[in-house]
Amino acid sequence: MDIARPDLAKKHKNKTIIMTIAGLIAFLSIVVFLLLYKPGPYEVDKDLVFIGEVKQGEMLQQIGGVGVLEAAEIRWVSAATSGRVERVFVLAGAPVEPDTVIVELSNPELMQQKQNAQLQVETDKANFTVRKARLESSLLQNQSDLTRLESDYQQAKLNAEIDKQLLEQGLESIQTSQRSSLRAKQLATQLEFEKQRFEFAKTSTQAEITAEQARLAQSQARLKLLASQVDALAVKAGYSGLLQKQNLKEGERVTLGQSLAQVVNPKSLKARILISEHQAQLLSIGLHAQIDTSNGTTYGQIARIDPNVEAGNVIVDVTITQELPAGARPNSTIEASIEISRIENTTYVSRPIFSEANTKVEVFKLAADSNIAERVKVSYGRTSIDKIEIMQGLTAGDRIILSDTSEWSKHQKIVIN
Repeated sequence: MDIARPDLAKKHKNKTIIMTIAGLIAFLSIVVFLLLYKPGPYEVDKDLVFIGEVKQGEMLQQIGGVGVLEAAEIRWVSAATSGRVERVFVLAGAPVEPDTVIVELSNPELMQQKQNAQLQVETDKANFTVRKARLESSLLQNQSDLTRLESDYQQAKLNAEIDKQLLEQGLESIQTSQRSSLRAKQLATQLEFEKQRFEFAKTSTQAEITAEQARLAQSQARLKLLASQVDALAVKAGYSGLLQKQNLKEGERVTLGQSLAQVVNPKSLKARILISEHQAQLLSIGLHAQIDTSNGTTYGQIARIDPNVEAGNVIVDVTITQELPAGARPNSTIEASIEISRIENTTYVSRPIFSEANTKVEVFKLAADSNIAERVKVSYGRTSIDKIEIMQGLTAGDRIILSDTSEWSKHQKIVIN
């Protein structure tokens, strides 16, 4: 049989009331704490922060790009004849002189053609000598005949004059005088004809000799050409410089006119720079550039701006105007800084990460003589490689955080420890 215990029920009720009141007090305390609590600034390790100071004065506006050094003077060595590569004497990267043999080619057919041409020249020489001797001998015979006929004419003319005088003195008959006169006239006519024939023979002889000379000269020219082609089987550099390209292998077949090697002047280089298409709009011919070759620095001027855009970049050629640093070689990687303008009396700061021209952003500005930084709104203007112009929000002497602050985007203030 159960026994009633009213005192225990009262105790249980009191305990429940006490716990409810305690819970309510705890809840109200948390609410009040949250309403009144103001968290302290977010702490940041100083080793993770880069700080820059805002300055006032001249800002050098530059555009940066990367590229390579290229030879300004390039000479291609081409095959003067077809052939097969027998030996390779010089590889790419070696210095060469004009008479340096790079590769040796072979062409048996060409060698045979040269021998045939030599035989043809000897034959034409002999034919020319014989033909010239015959023509000159015939011409001499014609001249001899003309001389003899002229002598006969002079003698006949003299006889006619004598007979005429004797006729006038009555010592000679008229028939004899007429016969002498007729003989002289006949010889005069024959002499005139022989003179014309001799002149024609002389002209004809000279023409035939000239033709024979031309035939001989033609065969000699062919021999000279073939000899030069045979000599060209030993492919020479032709220029002083550096052998930049040469990829031939022994046994490889080459054709007439094929490019065999490339020789460059290692002391005459130009810079070829890649500039983003947006920045390239600021460029113009003649702007000055600073070239960093990793071994030193040199300077130049923009000589050409490619009108085309490739993969978002524009190719810019820079002529080197000062001496190149030691060790500068074709195809070596370089960095370039191109001077666009000098902005006088402006406010600027070292360029923060991810900063862009003509934008409005928030940056962490450090309080004077303090390690606490607070967000402030800033308007950027023009940019350079490592600097950016401040239009609003900062003044000279202010310090801001330049490194990436995206991890602290939820914080208004930070403490740098």
